[in-house]
Amino acid sequence: MLNSYTERPLRQKVEGIIRLGTKDVAAGGMIKNEPYFILKDAPEVIKAYNNETPEAIHIVFPSNDLSEVANTSLSYWKGVYDKSGKMIPATKPVCSSEKGPGIDGTPGEAIWFDRNSLPPREDMLSDRDPNNGYIKRVCRGEGCCHWVDAKGRSMCKAAMVLKFFVPMTGYFDLHRCVTHSKTSMGEIYGYLSSFIVSQPGGLLGKVFRLYKEGSVVHRWDDKKKAEVKTIMPILKIKQDREFVAKYGAEMTARFNKNNQVMPVFISSGASDTVFLPPLDDDSEDGVVFVDDEPIQAEMTPAQRADVVLQDPEVWEAFDKLEAVMGKTFPSVEARTKARHVYILQKEALSGNVRDNVIDGLTKSFLHFVEKLQVQVDQEKKQEELTLGATPDPVMSGAVPPPEEDVPTTTVQETLDSLDPLPSVEG
Repeated sequence: MLNSYTERPLRQKVEGIIRLGTKDVAAGGMIKNEPYFILKDAPEVIKAYNNETPEAIHIVFPSNDLSEVANTSLSYWKGVYDKSGKMIPATKPVCSSEKGPGIDGTPGEAIWFDRNSLPPREDMLSDRDPNNGYIKRVCRGEGCCHWVDAKGRSMCKAAMVLKFFVPMTGYFDLHRCVTHSKTSMGEIYGYLSSFIVSQPGGLLGKVFRLYKEGSVVHRWDDKKKAEVKTIMPILKIKQDREFVAKYGAEMTARFNKNNQVMPVFISSGASDTVFLPPLDDDSEDGVVFVDDEPIQAEMTPAQRADVVLQDPEVWEAFDKLEAVMGKTFPSVEARTKARHVYILQKEALSGNVRDNVIDGLTKSFLHFVEKLQVQVDQEKKQEELTLGATPDPVMSGAVPPPEEDVPTTTVQETLDSLDPLPSVEG
């Protein structure tokens, strides 16, 4: 009898919830995405950071299995409408899928939980389970009849559930954070999946910084009947290599206060070691042995560029700039070659090549976003004037418009003059 308890798989209880938005009462209870975290359901984190709305928190993942620490799914929420026509959101999903449709359109698989209704007969993969009442069904993603309701409102939502520890609390309690942003999910999953395969030990033993950042998002505007660009606070993640230097003493004191020993992987910088790939020479793993003392062989600029290009933060910086520029490549090989050429251009600068690359890409990205924000503000102002009840004398032509400074160069030309991405034919 005892074995039935002791041999059960360990499933640690989630102690705190890190929320990304607040309810907007004026908008009918819709969740408003904020540029900071809301910690009302994570009191220990508030105590650790002395802030109820921090812009960033530090986290540690308990596993390298993304299905455990960064689970993604599609969930259908069947709301109920009151007499006024206002929808009351459901508390539990009717249908959920962790195996959504593939990129090629191949249908996935989902579980139908509701005991009082059935999915479409043609989508049913099994009869109702007599024990739990669940039904296996086909998941068609946006092609599903439950994706939106009769009024075009989204009923099925994508979600990513992040599970992690917050070491700043002084001891390890599992916390959870849920995002429904497809952009955030893509950013986080891309970074973590790349990190696992490129860094020794993967996610384990690393401290990450979870933060919000204003990013350009493409969305469909029903009023304009066109795709528009807007700047939204997107959830992102990045390894914090300076965590020990900044918080090591404070962390040690908190662990001592709780009569616990601070884990070695947090108190040591050994986890930041990056093992370089072997070089193309006759020595063992690119190392020359002299008097039994290993000496790292000299790398060529091209080899150094290959190493820099493997860094997840460098890859993320390239992705961000190319996305905001709308830059595309005919193939993956052409994109990699263009990035490689860009890195080689930074060899001529003094300092660390990796840092120079990230700095150059980040400056160009921020400059472009700033220009885009000005454009968005101008469009919003123009729209407000157009919707106003009183005709504007300037807009109507009754009064000549004031003179304005007209830029002589386009946003793209300005960006290219700062730090252009090389154009390489595939």
